[in-house]
Amino acid sequence: MISPLQHITPTMPPVTILLLLSTTCITLSLQHLMTSLVSQCRISEYQCRNGRCVSLDRFCNEYDDCGDKSDEPRYCSPCNRTYYGDVGTSYEIEVRRPREDRLPFLCFLNFTAAGAQYGDLIQLTFDTFTVGKFTSYTSDGCPDGHMGIQEEGRPPTGQWCGSAWGYTVYYSETRSINLTLNLLRLSEQGIGYNFDFKISYKFLNRFESHLRYGNTSLAIFRGDLLKNTYCDRLFYNCDKLKCRIQSPNYPGVYPRNVTCYYKVEHAVSMPNKQVLITVTQPKGHKINIKHQHIHDKTQRMLKVWDQCYVVQDYLTVYDGGTTLDPVLVRLCGGDVVPDITTSGSQMLLEFHSSAYDNPFHPVPLSYLPGFELQVEISYVDLKSNSYVKKTPSSGGSGKHGCNFHLTSFDTGWGMLSNPKHSLPPNTSCLYHFQGRAEERVWLSFVKYYAGESAQGAGLTSMATSAGEALGVGAQGLANMASSVSGGECNTRLRIYDGRVGGVTGKNTQAVQGNASILGDFCNKDDGIPKLCDHTLLSNRTRFTRPCNLHESYVSSSNEMTLELNMKLGSILYPLNFLLRYEFVSQDSTNEKTDDCFKRFNSKTSPLKGKLESTRSVFYFGRGGNENLTCVYQFDTNGTERVRLAVHKTRFDSRKCRTVNSNCVYENRNQLSELSIYEIPYDNFKIKRQCICESLNSTITVTSYMNSSLLLNFTVIRMNITQDYNHFSFDGEYEFLQEPLDRLEFNKSENIIKGKSGKINFSDTRKSAQAYNFPYLISPEDNNNYLYLKINGFLIINHLFSSCNQKYLIYIYTYFNYNKDPIVICPMNYQTGGTNSKTGNGNGKDLYFSPIEIFSYGWNNDINRSNLDLNVFNPLINSFILEFVSVNSSLSRLDGTAYYPVKGFDYMVEWIQVSKILAMNSYALTSSTMDCLYRCPEINACISAELWCDRKRHCPSGYDEDDANCSSLLSLGGAPLLYLGIGAGALLALSCLIILTVCVKFRRGGKQSAHAQTSKQTVQISAANHYHNGNSLKFLPPTDDYYMDVGAVKDNGIC
Repeated sequence: MISPLQHITPTMPPVTILLLLSTTCITLSLQHLMTSLVSQCRISEYQCRNGRCVSLDRFCNEYDDCGDKSDEPRYCSPCNRTYYGDVGTSYEIEVRRPREDRLPFLCFLNFTAAGAQYGDLIQLTFDTFTVGKFTSYTSDGCPDGHMGIQEEGRPPTGQWCGSAWGYTVYYSETRSINLTLNLLRLSEQGIGYNFDFKISYKFLNRFESHLRYGNTSLAIFRGDLLKNTYCDRLFYNCDKLKCRIQSPNYPGVYPRNVTCYYKVEHAVSMPNKQVLITVTQPKGHKINIKHQHIHDKTQRMLKVWDQCYVVQDYLTVYDGGTTLDPVLVRLCGGDVVPDITTSGSQMLLEFHSSAYDNPFHPVPLSYLPGFELQVEISYVDLKSNSYVKKTPSSGGSGKHGCNFHLTSFDTGWGMLSNPKHSLPPNTSCLYHFQGRAEERVWLSFVKYYAGESAQGAGLTSMATSAGEALGVGAQGLANMASSVSGGECNTRLRIYDGRVGGVTGKNTQAVQGNASILGDFCNKDDGIPKLCDHTLLSNRTRFTRPCNLHESYVSSSNEMTLELNMKLGSILYPLNFLLRYEFVSQDSTNEKTDDCFKRFNSKTSPLKGKLESTRSVFYFGRGGNENLTCVYQFDTNGTERVRLAVHKTRFDSRKCRTVNSNCVYENRNQLSELSIYEIPYDNFKIKRQCICESLNSTITVTSYMNSSLLLNFTVIRMNITQDYNHFSFDGEYEFLQEPLDRLEFNKSENIIKGKSGKINFSDTRKSAQAYNFPYLISPEDNNNYLYLKINGFLIINHLFSSCNQKYLIYIYTYFNYNKDPIVICPMNYQTGGTNSKTGNGNGKDLYFSPIEIFSYGWNNDINRSNLDLNVFNPLINSFILEFVSVNSSLSRLDGTAYYPVKGFDYMVEWIQVSKILAMNSYALTSSTMDCLYRCPEINACISAELWCDRKRHCPSGYDEDDANCSSLLSLGGAPLLYLGIGAGALLALSCLIILTVCVKFRRGGKQSAHAQTSKQTVQISAANHYHNGNSLKFLPPTDDYYMDVGAVKDNGIC
């Protein structure tokens, strides 16, 4: 029989040589099989001539294993034979260096797993390997010879050559492999050898190959192998199957000169959901794609892009099912592979290995050659801001249109996170926030992380061919790689106050209008955006404090833009952020959250309009402000009135009731109310209405003509979840023009000053019916006070039904504007006099008596040593008197119909008083130290002009007493002689008294030199004192009637 090996010549093509070798292997296998059928040895054994059976690897191993040397014939060789074996047994084969006259040297070794006890797969371990020399990974890399391995039924692959060491293992994909050794020339150096080959091999059962196929409980799905390909595979149903993308011959060394395509697709869709496919490998030892020369000892890590072009073994991931789709990453080396996620239902992975290599695998053995990637299926909302749709381009490939438009018409607030899928290099994302014209954009970053990958530190310029292969342009990607390696960042975040759009250059966005940059973050020196990271501590049972303005970004207009530029994508430079955005009211841009003030004027504001509380979240607890005070002031031009109508209020179920225009709280620490004040005179406020609960009907308040209204919205101690949804009000305002017959009224006519006076309010006075404007009574200066006297009785607890008069008198003081006024039912001088009794129609008797009231500061002396600006206010000791119709007051509690008298005549009397100069106890007993004109019943001084002017000013009429006034009246008729004598005696007596007082004062002053002067605190006394027949007075203790003189020292007035 003629062997096909006899026809091999050195000039034959390699393919022809491989075909002849395959034919020889098959022929020899058939011969050996036929021999074993008639022999007693198994196919994994060699039958000796003496009948013994030895393993096939014992043939021609330079040892007499048979005992008759039949296994070591002359000129034998282990080549050109088929080897079988038993599962669990290791075998060895060594091919000796051929002689130079035998070159070119060809050796064919076939390993076949016959199944069952003979195994299903073959394991080859290269113990010693030196075949020729290795010169290049890509071009003519094995000029002196090589080794090749061909799987059964698979196309031929590349070549191994050169010298190698380490633990290198090859696992077959099929049941039979052909190993070919081809040595063309030996080393010309006498001491060098370029051929040394020794391997060990084993046969394995498929079910025991757990790393590749998994175990019986959970099998690994490696994809369906496509016909006529070496390693192209199709993956599907990876949400149900345990899909693993493995390199060819994993977990052993992968073949050379192969290109494998792994396509993952998921056809099962869900309504309104987008499928995302993710590949990852958290176990770094399962990734080892060769990227460096065998003598390169740099740190083992995952490499990307041009770093993989030294060996040109790399794995490329496409965001889609074809090579025309965007490239997400190209990687090699070994380490943990981060999540690589497509934006659609298809992913294509391309694995490429160089044509030439030496079978070198570094230690430790735990690093498995090749790769294995896990496949995961996830879903994201189709309209989610975390999903970037691909837009078709002219070249047929898809590019990511990473542009989002978020408006307040869709939602008032929301959470925004980074895209949930990977982004390719040179990606720019724009997030445009647009609110209504009156709104502003509020952004708070909950977390932000822009990864810095060590893989990017060694990036160099990419070759032109490499750039074209990626489809992004060689120069462009080379510039990106060099810029990142040169210190620039991969991810850049810019925050614009305004709209940004339109491409004006490479990766440069044009700033439109007056947009300004609020933040620019790229390198470490730039830091990170303002963070409100404590929000991450919130859960269902715990709320954290709200984000404040120092932890947020607020636009100055209704638009804001976020721009993200990623030069090398987001896989090895992961971007992870989460932010909260909200469209808030315009006034929220004011960082002074305590300045919530609006003013409406009839000259500049609309004459009527809607009125509502602020919707600025920054004024509330959720915006970081525990207390809220908002003031709305309405001013007229002198001829209008203001009408406020409150339709709706919201106070978050706080325990308070609105009773008779007043707010009654169970706990004032939970104060929340809407108060309406009127300002008839400058800075003098009158409380008109207080609301602290939800309204069942509209409440309307109308001011006097030429008077202002002040609306005060106050909430204290809000928690961190409360905002305008918990506390708010709405209503409307209107400026009302007065009739022409009232425009002649001047409110200055009701401003009264002087030393004394009397107000008559009757039905005969036209102004009383037409205008009824409050009266302002003021002393001449702040050192004087007012004393009012009104005949009537006090209205207590808003029992207005007890008064049978047409009008009530309301008395207000400057400092007590937020308290209830003093309400008096006045005596009608048309029907009765002092201390008279009348009835109210309900069987009750009413008693009228004089009511005496002192102005603020009389009972509580103001400490002028404190620089309180209020003490310099001329209104501090003033009164406002208001005549209010009983019918306009609140409804009676008993619901009884009531008809007051028709005619009326009311009177209010007042005088200006001052305090007595306080001296020592001796001075108080001396009438010479009293003020010259004094009302003893109230211990107050009055003006000299009021003394004996034939009008009673003191309550008891002491200023018009005959004893005080008769001596002055009789002086005009006395003889001049007696007058002179009397004057001289009076003068001598006065000098003697003054001298005595000085001596006493000096002694008393020395004894009390260290005594402290008493001071009064600013407060209002509510004590009522009755005097002169049940007359009601608001009088102080005795000490309050005297004023300290701190200037009197040791020398005194003497």
